[in-house]
Amino acid sequence: MPFPIASDSPRRQLIADAGVRIIASQGLRALTHRAVDGAAGIAEGGTSYYARTRHALLELIVDELTARSIADAENGVRTLRDQFPGGSSLDVEVLAHAISELMDSLWARSDDMRARYALLLELDPLDPIRERLAQRSDVRQAMFDETCSILQRAEIRNAPVRAIELLALADALLMRRAVTQTDASDAPILEGYLRGIA
Repeated sequence: MPFPIASDSPRRQLIADAGVRIIASQGLRALTHRAVDGAAGIAEGGTSYYARTRHALLELIVDELTARSIADAENGVRTLRDQFPGGSSLDVEVLAHAISELMDSLWARSDDMRARYALLLELDPLDPIRERLAQRSDVRQAMFDETCSILQRAEIRNAPVRAIELLALADALLMRRAVTQTDASDAPILEGYLRGIA
């Protein structure tokens, strides 16, 4: 079934979206120019005009996923700041539910998450394209800083180390969703972790 075309969407966006859907549903090996043409609902050869090689097509897709990841991280930082203003004491259960809700908002674009994990697993670790998905950006640093600040206000010892662990746990739980297709709430797991370190 062709990917629906929005008349106001740039062609590169359509190609990236179609590529994400293909990788998310069929894996990286299914990504071809012809498959993207069909999924994007564009004329055969249309994808090649914007990305002549498979590597260029992967770059186009990763650029889009990276931009969305940065936007997600920015939204995450804002959400945490809004929900937990400075100076307020924190309840572990409330914090666990807030993080779980943030993860739910990320999972709303499950194709993006599945495609990201597939690319991280299947691309060569030395490929610069893969590094762009895995690298620590300024926005990710802001997410770490905000998480660390919240944990300090929750009076959790060794907050910087715990923030790294908590963000890794959240990423692992999202990957579990990608693998198992489960929609179960992650709040109990997050709360159990937070209570264990409190």
